Amino acid sequence: MANKKLVATCLRNLVECAESLGYTPVSGMLGGAYGYGFEYDSSEFMMKPYCWCEEDGCPWCDYDLDYQQAPNFHHKPSGFKVWWYKYIGRGMRIENPNNVDIVEVTVYCKFHLREVRDNDAGN
Repeated sequence: MANKKLVATCLRNLVECAESLGYTPVSGMLGGAYGYGFEYDSSEFMMKPYCWCEEDGCPWCDYDLDYQQAPNFHHKPSGFKVWWYKYIGRGMRIENPNNVDIVEVTVYCKFHLREVRDNDAGN
Protein backbone atom coordinates (compact mmCIF):
# COMPACT_ATOMS: atom_id res chain seq x y z
CA MET A 1 0.00 0.00 0.00
CA ALA A 2 1.25 3.47 -0.91
CA ASN A 3 2.13 5.89 1.87
CA LYS A 4 -0.45 8.69 1.56
CA LYS A 5 1.84 11.38 3.00
CA LEU A 6 4.59 10.46 0.56
CA VAL A 7 2.14 10.43 -2.35
CA ALA A 8 0.79 13.87 -1.36
CA THR A 9 4.32 15.28 -1.03
CA CYS A 10 5.36 13.89 -4.40
CA LEU A 11 2.26 15.24 -6.15
CA ARG A 12 2.72 18.69 -4.62
CA ASN A 13 6.33 18.60 -5.76
CA LEU A 14 5.16 17.72 -9.28
CA VAL A 15 2.82 20.75 -9.24
CA GLU A 16 5.70 22.97 -8.10
CA CYS A 17 7.85 21.65 -10.96
CA ALA A 18 5.02 22.25 -13.42
CA GLU A 19 4.75 25.87 -12.29
CA SER A 20 8.50 26.36 -12.79
CA LEU A 21 8.01 25.14 -16.37
CA GLY A 22 5.21 27.61 -17.10
CA TYR A 23 2.07 25.70 -16.16
CA THR A 24 -0.44 27.44 -13.92
CA PRO A 25 -1.38 25.63 -10.72
CA VAL A 26 -4.76 26.17 -9.12
CA SER A 27 -4.43 28.23 -5.96
CA GLY A 28 -6.28 28.06 -2.69
CA MET A 29 -5.72 28.47 1.02
CA LEU A 30 -6.20 25.28 3.02
CA GLY A 31 -4.28 23.06 0.59
CA GLY A 32 -1.19 25.24 0.80
CA ALA A 33 1.23 26.03 -1.97
CA TYR A 34 0.90 23.57 -4.85
CA GLY A 35 -1.83 21.66 -3.04
CA TYR A 36 -4.57 21.91 -5.63
CA GLY A 37 -2.91 20.54 -8.76
CA PHE A 38 -2.96 21.84 -12.33
CA GLU A 39 -4.80 20.97 -15.53
CA TYR A 40 -2.76 18.61 -17.67
CA ASP A 41 -3.46 15.63 -19.90
CA SER A 42 -1.12 13.73 -22.20
CA SER A 43 -0.48 10.15 -23.23
CA GLU A 44 1.81 9.82 -20.17
CA PHE A 45 -0.18 11.30 -17.30
CA MET A 46 -3.06 13.55 -16.39
CA MET A 47 -3.79 15.79 -13.43
CA LYS A 48 -7.03 17.61 -12.76
CA PRO A 49 -7.75 19.73 -9.73
CA TYR A 50 -10.87 19.09 -7.69
CA CYS A 51 -13.90 19.96 -9.82
CA TRP A 52 -16.55 22.37 -8.59
CA CYS A 53 -18.85 22.31 -11.64
CA GLU A 54 -21.46 20.11 -9.88
CA GLU A 55 -22.94 19.09 -13.24
CA ASP A 56 -24.84 15.81 -13.49
CA GLY A 57 -22.64 13.15 -14.98
CA CYS A 58 -19.34 14.96 -14.38
CA PRO A 59 -16.85 12.14 -13.67
CA TRP A 60 -14.95 14.37 -11.22
CA CYS A 61 -17.73 15.77 -9.06
CA ASP A 62 -21.10 14.09 -9.61
CA TYR A 63 -22.47 13.82 -6.07
CA ASP A 64 -24.93 11.12 -7.10
CA LEU A 65 -22.02 8.71 -7.44
CA ASP A 66 -20.66 6.82 -4.44
CA TYR A 67 -17.21 8.23 -5.22
CA GLN A 68 -15.50 10.12 -7.99
CA GLN A 69 -15.17 7.97 -11.08
CA ALA A 70 -12.30 9.90 -12.69
CA PRO A 71 -9.04 10.30 -10.77
CA ASN A 72 -7.38 13.63 -10.12
CA PHE A 73 -4.02 12.10 -11.05
CA HIS A 74 -3.38 9.18 -13.39
CA HIS A 75 0.01 7.90 -14.51
CA LYS A 76 -1.20 6.11 -17.61
CA PRO A 77 1.67 3.64 -18.30
CA SER A 78 1.51 2.17 -14.77
CA GLY A 79 -2.16 2.62 -13.95
CA PHE A 80 -1.27 4.54 -10.75
CA LYS A 81 -4.26 6.74 -9.80
CA VAL A 82 -5.04 9.18 -7.02
CA TRP A 83 -8.32 10.82 -6.04
CA TRP A 84 -8.55 13.65 -3.51
CA TYR A 85 -11.22 15.83 -1.97
CA LYS A 86 -10.65 19.55 -2.67
CA TYR A 87 -6.85 19.42 -2.26
CA ILE A 88 -4.02 16.93 -2.51
CA GLY A 89 -3.81 14.85 0.65
CA ARG A 90 -7.39 15.34 1.82
CA GLY A 91 -9.63 12.27 1.67
CA MET A 92 -7.16 10.66 -0.69
CA ARG A 93 -7.73 7.30 -2.32
CA ILE A 94 -4.88 5.57 -4.16
CA GLU A 95 -4.96 2.79 -6.72
CA ASN A 96 -1.57 1.23 -7.44
CA PRO A 97 -2.23 -2.00 -9.37
CA ASN A 98 1.41 -2.51 -10.38
CA ASN A 99 2.93 -1.50 -7.04
CA VAL A 100 5.00 1.30 -8.60
CA ASP A 101 7.16 3.70 -6.60
CA ILE A 102 5.49 7.13 -6.43
CA VAL A 103 8.89 8.84 -6.33
CA GLU A 104 9.84 7.18 -9.63
CA VAL A 105 6.44 8.05 -11.11
CA THR A 106 6.74 11.74 -10.26
CA VAL A 107 10.35 11.93 -11.49
CA TYR A 108 9.15 10.40 -14.75
CA CYS A 109 6.31 12.95 -14.96
CA LYS A 110 8.73 15.85 -14.36
CA PHE A 111 11.00 14.64 -17.16
CA HIS A 112 7.94 14.34 -19.39
CA LEU A 113 6.88 17.94 -18.65
CA ARG A 114 10.39 19.20 -19.40
CA GLU A 115 10.48 17.22 -22.64
CA VAL A 116 7.13 18.67 -23.74
CA ARG A 117 8.30 22.19 -22.90
CA ASP A 118 11.59 21.71 -24.76
CA ASN A 119 9.82 20.25 -27.80
CA ASP A 120 7.34 23.14 -27.82
CA ALA A 121 10.20 25.65 -27.56
CA GLY A 122 11.88 24.07 -30.60
CA ASN A 123 8.82 24.54 -32.82
